Amino acid sequence: MSDFFFTQTDYMLYLSGLTLLLLAVACNSARHSLKQLPWLALEGFAVALALAKWIGIFETVLAGAVFQAARVVLGVAAFAMLLEFARAGLAGAGLRMPRRRWLAVPLALACAGALGGWQMLYVAAVLALALPGGMATAALFVRTARRERFARFPLYVAGGAMTLILLLTLLSEPVQAFQSRVPALAELHARLAMIPIAARSALVLVTAIAIGTASHRARKAQAVSCSVPNERTLLAVAGTALALLASVGWLATERLGRHAESEVRRRDGTQAHFLSEHLSEETGKIRDAAQGLAEVPAVVAASVRPNPETLAAAQQALVAGARKYNATVCYLLDASGTTVASSNHDQPDSFVGKNYAFRPHFQEALAGRPYLYAALGVTSAQRGFYGSCPVRDESGKPVAVLAVKKNATELESHFEAAPNAVLAAPHGVVFLAGKPELALKSLWPMEYNEQAEVLASRQFGTGPFPSVLDERITRSTRITLDGEDLLATRWPFNDEGWSVVTLSPMAGIRAYRLFGVAMVLLASIMLVGFTLAVRSVRNSAEAVLTAKLRYESLIEGSPNWVSLLSPAGKILTVNRAGGKILGRTPSELVGCEFPSLWPETSTESVRGGLDRALRGERSDFEARYLRADGREVVWSVSLNPVHDTERRLDHVVCIANDITLRKAVEEIAQCENAKLSAMISQMQEGVVFANAGNVVVEVNEFFCRFVRMSRQAVLGHDLMSCHAEPVRLRVEAAITGFREKIDSPPIVIQQSMGHAEVILRVQPIYRAGRYDGVLLNVIDVTELVQARRAAEEAQKVLALQATHDSLTGILNRPGILDKLQRELIRARREGGNVGLVMLDVDFFKRVNDTYGHKAGDEVLCEVVRRVVSSVRPYDSVGRYGGEEFLILLPGCDAEGAAHQAERIRAIVAAESIRVGVVPIPVTISAGVATAGTQAEIDAIIRQADEALYEAKHAGRNCVRVASQAAADPANPAG
Repeated sequence: MSDFFFTQTDYMLYLSGLTLLLLAVACNSARHSLKQLPWLALEGFAVALALAKWIGIFETVLAGAVFQAARVVLGVAAFAMLLEFARAGLAGAGLRMPRRRWLAVPLALACAGALGGWQMLYVAAVLALALPGGMATAALFVRTARRERFARFPLYVAGGAMTLILLLTLLSEPVQAFQSRVPALAELHARLAMIPIAARSALVLVTAIAIGTASHRARKAQAVSCSVPNERTLLAVAGTALALLASVGWLATERLGRHAESEVRRRDGTQAHFLSEHLSEETGKIRDAAQGLAEVPAVVAASVRPNPETLAAAQQALVAGARKYNATVCYLLDASGTTVASSNHDQPDSFVGKNYAFRPHFQEALAGRPYLYAALGVTSAQRGFYGSCPVRDESGKPVAVLAVKKNATELESHFEAAPNAVLAAPHGVVFLAGKPELALKSLWPMEYNEQAEVLASRQFGTGPFPSVLDERITRSTRITLDGEDLLATRWPFNDEGWSVVTLSPMAGIRAYRLFGVAMVLLASIMLVGFTLAVRSVRNSAEAVLTAKLRYESLIEGSPNWVSLLSPAGKILTVNRAGGKILGRTPSELVGCEFPSLWPETSTESVRGGLDRALRGERSDFEARYLRADGREVVWSVSLNPVHDTERRLDHVVCIANDITLRKAVEEIAQCENAKLSAMISQMQEGVVFANAGNVVVEVNEFFCRFVRMSRQAVLGHDLMSCHAEPVRLRVEAAITGFREKIDSPPIVIQQSMGHAEVILRVQPIYRAGRYDGVLLNVIDVTELVQARRAAEEAQKVLALQATHDSLTGILNRPGILDKLQRELIRARREGGNVGLVMLDVDFFKRVNDTYGHKAGDEVLCEVVRRVVSSVRPYDSVGRYGGEEFLILLPGCDAEGAAHQAERIRAIVAAESIRVGVVPIPVTISAGVATAGTQAEIDAIIRQADEALYEAKHAGRNCVRVASQAAADPANPAG
């Protein structure tokens, strides 16, 4: 079976492309029935891949890089179209799918495979495009089958077939990609590659039949009788014809291939016969030389009576014999197999003294039988042919052996002229070859016992003998060697199993077959083209009849008056609704002039509209008609000219619609709109209506004044053009949300618009579940916003006055105590310390009494300035009362707080405070206390006050620290 597929590669590729072409035909048929799927993309996939398969036929014969590149490019394009078919189909089914630009991602991945060559590009395309495309296509077929009840089973079959095709592709393509790198895969691919191709072709045919069946079932309800055979019969006939054509084509192609193969075998047989004759002649000369030298007296004497004189004479005779018979070496072996005389006795590789008792040609000759032997020289390591003959004594008993060797390289010239031929031993070892690299290699794998036998004989050296092929060559075998398909034929050379093996390329055979395949391919394409042409004629006839029926049903089912008018303005046909409306039967109206049906008040507009239609222009007008019951009816009449293929007027289609009610409603609507406009214009807020396209349809003067635009510049223009950038973006975002989500609530936007503060209320308008426009109210809240801001500023001032000292600007007593309380809470939570410094301006009452209270205030402010500039940014300074101040030092222990207090004291005392031109020396006293995790606010203030009291009694202008035990109840003394 594998040999059959091996020889049918070209025809299997033809059949594979043919099934893909049938899939394209089925997709073309489905385009007119299962319109929910993008069949054009799948049709393109099938056509492109069919062309790639058929180009592969030429590639197998011509082996050109152009054919390989074309095949791979078409394959990549086909897989991209398969992926696009699945993407577009699933998107059309309501799934969220990326846009077409996303194909660039898998295409880039596929093209990245080009770094490994054309074949790797093809495999990368299979993995990046065909794999997701095939899976998605199978899913699309299954999803469509669930919705289309009439075509459920065929589409399920198509989905299953696509899944199996995908699995076969994943199993076969990697083998094809890496065959050149792994010899075993190359042989496996050569033998079995056509099996997955045949299976995929069968599955593609099943897919085509399934899609065709689904298409037929979809069209069955719409079938129209016509003179052209129905589609099912047409496809059956075409399919039968294609099957017959493929069968006949296969027989013809097979006959051409067998004829070409017989010609190749005949040529190889002639060549093998010539080589065999040449080898037989040359080896016969070697055997004759051995026999002749064995009878030379000097050789016989050296064999019977070996001594220095006889051996020297024998060596001279052997040297002369080598020259005479053009032999490489002539040598004499005694009965033990040791060489006693040789023509190369004076050479480095002299045979003298060497023992060759293990050689079959020695053993056979010593037994009295001349022998011809081919082997690798043990001493010279060169291939050669050995002829041996016994040397007999006077009684005729063999006492020695005369051997003649001729190097094989001297006999290989004819094989060099025939590089496709080799001489092989029975076990398959190549002895002579036109290609030197094949020498001493095994054509086929040897079994273990055969290899052991060859190694034991040392006939071809110590090995190894790597096999060139994966199987033994029989009489004639098709093989693959170095990626080339060959016909190997084995021709017997002698009775010992030696043979001449010819390896002929199959390109000539495939060229013959290519001609047959090309003829069948051309005939198949013509048959498919004829089928599509007939089907197109049938579809056209069906479409015409369907259109006629639909046209007639549309006219008769229309509630409006529909008539056809001749180029002369006479009525050709009229539907039943028109006759009922006019109060006449259709037969009475046919032949009447169209203007004569209307009253005199409408004659002028009717004649004008008819004249325009007869000139080839579309005409729409309104006309009043007086019914027989005396009621006046308003008609909207549309006259549409219809031209023939030569652009001449053929007839005029008249469609008249009763718009009496609509006219009455329009009058009522106009009245109501006028009332609404009057009401809107009196409103003290901006009002603007915009339709679904954001075009302003109504606006009042307040809005126009607000946006500083005229009414004419707003009406009929884009709503977004009326707003500045910040407002426009927010209104646009709101409208976008209204469009995306039905029944969205109104959105209120507060925005500054340069000269004013406004509130915009954006109200969506929905009608029949669809967004129909927006109502925008603009309210000026500038005064309200300004009032609110003034109140906020006043509140901030009051808050600042409540917590800050009005003289110095630092925290007042409530403010600093509140700050101290929060710091103590934080210290408890985080486990830290809080330093507290209470300082007092020394002799401040003396300053007030001496320089006045105003000077005292300036002194206090300067002291505060120096203190604030001396503390850390996160420390707090507050006025505790009069000339007493508190400084909070978060994170400071007693030592750090005391250091900070001393530094502040030094800064204050360093320079006198000038009030006017009078310098006033000022010092401060400070008491320091620290609070731990359990300290209370009253306790730490008391300790700082006591420390301050100590500083006062210590002479002022100094710092004293309260004890830690007193400041932190959690750490009692003792």
